[in-house]
Order: sequence, then structure tokens, then C-alpha cells
Amino acid sequence: MKRPIALILMVIISVVSFSLSGCPSGAKDIPTETFVSIWFKIQDDQAFRNRYPDPGKASDEELSAFTQPFGYTAADFRHTKKRVDRDEFHKKEFQELSRKYIDRLAMETLNEMTDRDTVTQTP
Repeated sequence: MKRPIALILMVIISVVSFSLSGCPSGAKDIPTETFVSIWFKIQDDQAFRNRYPDPGKASDEELSAFTQPFGYTAADFRHTKKRVDRDEFHKKEFQELSRKYIDRLAMETLNEMTDRDTVTQTP
């Protein structure tokens, strides 16, 4: 009789410890496309970037200024950053989406420059 109870307790403890080790304090994955947007918002803030070359080391309050508008927490950002840093698939996905983000910004800038040139050349 003691054996089945011990086995059940061991299984419950294993499941609970495994589930708690996956995400610290309920942190969730941020979709990579959203993570890229947050990442570039951080990169646009020169003062923040100078203070924290690694944004994951910023305080929760400071990092939340960038993550909260997207509906995520600083813990979510740190969790996703670890995933991107460690997992080759997610790292490549991050790099590809970063290139697309930069290309989109470049196209928007070119379009704005073209619009300005058109306006200034109009008689």
C-alpha cells in the first residue's frame, strides 16, 4: 500500500518541478515578430542602450516601458531573449525578421524622402 502512494507522490513532485523550471514566475514566450519590434524600440532609445548594453539586465520597471505597450512583461522579454540566444532556430528566425524590419524601415524612409522631394520640386 505504501508503494503506490510513494510512486504517486514522486510523479506529482516530478511534474510540478518540471513545469516550474520551464518558465520563471509565469513568464511567457513573446512571438518573435513582436520581440523584434520591442528589440528595435529599445535600440532606438540611445540613453537606455548606453546604460544597458544587455537590455535583459535592466530593472523590471525600465524594461516594462518597452514591453508593456505590446502587452508583455519584463520577465517575458528576458525569457524570450534567453530562448533566442540559446535556440538556433529562434536565433535564425530573429535574424530574418530583424532584416525584414530594417528593410521595411528603409523603404518607409525612402518613401518619405521621395514624397518630400516631390513636394519641394512642385512649381
